[in-house]
Amino acid sequence: MRGSIITIIGATLLAAGAVGLYNAYSSEEPLSAAISWGGLILGAIITMLGLTKRGDTEPPAPAVEKPVDPLKEMEPSDGDQGQVEIRALVQSMGVVAVADKRIRDQEIAVISNIHEQMLGVSISELEVREILSEFGPEFDIKERLTRNRSKISPSMKRVIIQSCHLVMVSDLEIVHQEENRIQEIGSALGFSENEIEDIIASAGV
Repeated sequence: MRGSIITIIGATLLAAGAVGLYNAYSSEEPLSAAISWGGLILGAIITMLGLTKRGDTEPPAPAVEKPVDPLKEMEPSDGDQGQVEIRALVQSMGVVAVADKRIRDQEIAVISNIHEQMLGVSISELEVREILSEFGPEFDIKERLTRNRSKISPSMKRVIIQSCHLVMVSDLEIVHQEENRIQEIGSALGFSENEIEDIIASAGV
């Protein structure tokens, strides 16, 4: 049931993104186009995750009455698999967003949207900027992901790569620092360079 709901949400985002993209290009509005692209990619990611959930044969993880906010706990070695995966996702998107030392509004919007879709919790621009301030040069994302790789499911590893790519392209500008970060993240998750490219291509952008 949960997988079906996630799939429906993803399909809805895909449809809305397609319509928004058509209208944005018709009216020549770059910002609207970027947001619509975000909707398309996010919809594809969520749809893929929903289909994966529907096919899972393993029992779901027990519910946690008071879940720890993964954005407040930066050390990913503790907690259940779900918390480890969400922290890995947020931290990976964070290091990509700050890679070029310029945090743009579009990147903040993408991180906020993905956070809300995954956790059901809306966060403000100020909160996102506060989170991103934690990801300086000393933040070793490769070591953290490598250490916790076995706790991250194959489907979530793909979602992490695609979400990071969505952050990178959200401002319609791609820089080498961000590309290098995504390659570093993919390698830490156990993917080869070709596999990383295939995962990004499967998102449709």
